[in-house]
Amino acid sequence: MNKIRKLTSLEKKQKDRLIKAKKDTKTLRKKVNTTMDWMNIREVGEDYVLLKDGSKEAWIRGIKVNPHDIFLDDYEEQARHVDGLRICLNKLRFKMYYSFVLTKVDVQSYIDQIIEGQRMEDDRIIQTMMDGDIDKLDSFCDAYKELNFFIMIRSSNPKELDKNYWELFNEFSVAGFQPKKLNEFDFYNYIAYVFENTPVPDYYYSRGIFSYENVEMEYNANDDQYELVDNTKPLLDARDAPIENLIPEISTIRQSRMAPFCFSLKPDHYMIGEKYVSNILIKRLPQGYSLGILCDYVNNSKIKLFMTTDTADESIAKGLKMEYQEKERKYYQTRDPQVKKHLQNDLASLDEYIQEILRDTDRTHNVIMVLSVYADDLQSLRGMVKDIKQRMRSIGFMLADARYLEEAVLRISCPLFFKAKSPFIVEQNFGFLLPSRGVAGLWPYVFETLKDPKGMLLGCELQNKGIIMFDPFFYNTHKSDARLTQRINGNMVVVGKSGSGKSTTMGLLIRDLIKRKVRIVWIDPENKNRNLTKKYGGTYVAWGQKGNIINIFDLKKITSEEEDGDEKMYDTEIAIYNVIEDINQVLQFLYPNISEDTLTFTGDITFRAYAKVGITRDENGQFASFKGLHYEDMPTFETFNECLEERIKELKEDTTARVELDRLMDLRMKMQRIMVEWSVYFVGHTTVTFTNPERQIIAFGTKALFNASSNLSAALNHIMFKFSWDQCLDNNDQSAFIIDEAHTMILQGSTAPLIAQFYRRARKYNCMMIVGTQEPRDFADDSIITHGKAIFNNSTYKIVMYLDKDACNDVLKLCNFNSNEITYLQNFQLGQAIFICGNRRIPIQIIATEQELREIGVE
Repeated sequence: MNKIRKLTSLEKKQKDRLIKAKKDTKTLRKKVNTTMDWMNIREVGEDYVLLKDGSKEAWIRGIKVNPHDIFLDDYEEQARHVDGLRICLNKLRFKMYYSFVLTKVDVQSYIDQIIEGQRMEDDRIIQTMMDGDIDKLDSFCDAYKELNFFIMIRSSNPKELDKNYWELFNEFSVAGFQPKKLNEFDFYNYIAYVFENTPVPDYYYSRGIFSYENVEMEYNANDDQYELVDNTKPLLDARDAPIENLIPEISTIRQSRMAPFCFSLKPDHYMIGEKYVSNILIKRLPQGYSLGILCDYVNNSKIKLFMTTDTADESIAKGLKMEYQEKERKYYQTRDPQVKKHLQNDLASLDEYIQEILRDTDRTHNVIMVLSVYADDLQSLRGMVKDIKQRMRSIGFMLADARYLEEAVLRISCPLFFKAKSPFIVEQNFGFLLPSRGVAGLWPYVFETLKDPKGMLLGCELQNKGIIMFDPFFYNTHKSDARLTQRINGNMVVVGKSGSGKSTTMGLLIRDLIKRKVRIVWIDPENKNRNLTKKYGGTYVAWGQKGNIINIFDLKKITSEEEDGDEKMYDTEIAIYNVIEDINQVLQFLYPNISEDTLTFTGDITFRAYAKVGITRDENGQFASFKGLHYEDMPTFETFNECLEERIKELKEDTTARVELDRLMDLRMKMQRIMVEWSVYFVGHTTVTFTNPERQIIAFGTKALFNASSNLSAALNHIMFKFSWDQCLDNNDQSAFIIDEAHTMILQGSTAPLIAQFYRRARKYNCMMIVGTQEPRDFADDSIITHGKAIFNNSTYKIVMYLDKDACNDVLKLCNFNSNEITYLQNFQLGQAIFICGNRRIPIQIIATEQELREIGVE
């Protein structure tokens, strides 16, 4: 056994500093302990908080509920959600504390993932993109918080608490809230939120500034050195991952000995630490308040809403009947016609409300609502309180000051305190009565987030700014979760009128695909893809201009909606038949009046062309696989024309083949334009290819085709689309087929059925399809409506931005939106959208940084 050596002089100094730090921490704890005697927290466990006041004890447990954006639902769906919560509240007979906790957005796993990617990346351009992603995440966390919905219960009887907890959990599960148990990390966040001071929970958890209580100097025999070891109990986050315990410098402890951890009470406000706080007591809600009225008050970092509900001793229906009788008495007494009319309306509304309560047989709840306003100085606090009161009273809230009752209001609305320290009669007047339906209708549970583990920061939820981390290949990396959320492929459509932010959204998606090194094929009729493609080392093709040829005779991989192996995918005979079909299709585009009899003979000439370059059947009548063949190994229209001339020459000697000769002569006439004036488009081996193996991007700019005839444009587009699809058929690589401004070509030729087919088959080949359009009308045109619906139906993701009334009517032919969603679409501003993500619908705001805008070339 190795003998532990003595400390060196340097290690002695380090140990002395640790001893001093422990002493300072002990002094700090005593100071905080004396200034926080008014608090009742004594212990925080894995799923509970223990309160103690003298010999009295009580425990707190609770749940965190899953939010739902009820404002996107239609009326029937809204009613279903409210009824579910109403029934839940009718069954729960104990007091509940509601808290709406804002916490720091946890993006550390994403940042760690990016940093790891940077370590493996040697491409400087991609590294710069990753730097920008980290800066964007940091900026988001500085600007926004994450909203959590806690419902807590308290009891001095552990058995009763456990019974009530499971009843709470089960009833909210039945109501569809998918509750989770509040754990130690949740209570840490709650305590920090309530007291607006991280050292407060650190005091109870012995973390952060109090960590030196757990630090020891230990000898490491392997390294033969003494080192400081932090023995602080790990705190787990929502993913059960340990949260880093940040130990401050020793000097920080000495400075903190002077920090104001105190609670200081004044008549109209109090101080917690360095924050000034004033409470506003809500005495009554507006008459006929709208669904989700509390949403405006739960996501403001300057306002904290504390709320409790408890079964009331009296029935609200009884109180309302008395109010009805009083108003009825005034109605018969008054002679003022205006007052009489006003009372008549009130009586009708009140009678309807009473009948609804009696029909529902709802439980009556005593509801306490307190708005705690936080500010950095007293002047700001008073200004904020005045402004909030004016705004709330203007819409019908009845409010009360908490002057001389500030502490009592805090204690009665927060479960962390035993008593309000005020007369019982005063406490009884803090609340107001509501039936279960009324409590359910408050619906503050609106906060949407999307956190795909490998996602990019696309934006935030529109109202409450929940983070949207989106990964279009989620279906491939998290298959079981993807099935549950109906995210069965990576296909997407992006729809929005000019000026809606569609181009920026498309640019952000493409930027992320470039960063991931996904193989990209990108078609843009307006050539806006040129600069970005060249900037990132891709291949830009000015389609329809001299020097850019795709040989229609190139054998393409066989695709189907079934599972295929290499043998089927590279079946030469089937591939040649597909080429024959493409040749006939192109000839029909170029010559709409070409006869079917003439097209009958293209097949024979095509087989002759392949045989001429050595692609022919063996002695067993079978073709060898074309896997491994190159563009230069294929025939061209020149080869086809040579074979055509040879066959015509043969038939001229055969007087019995006059019919075939006539058809081939017709084909010969059609070939003249292809071989002469259109030869720059059709004749020759393929010149389009990926030039950079590290950045596999091919972009087609088709603006030149606007000046071509519709027949020529349709033929060239057909060849381009078939070639593009062939580039996305490698199962070993992720690929993306992007078609921007698709409305300019969707009605042309066979574009619509081709794209619809690609959408149906993309998932099988690890490919995602993205179509961007500002004119849903073209997709809803009667001539292609079947294919338009297929494209939308096979898109797991839809980003629908601002649309006018006519465009909304068109998009309704392609996918379902309710009246509330249509209202959103018609009122969206720049960058706002409804994001359909599998079975979820989230109103979002697209976020693009200045760096991203430069990278995607958007001014």
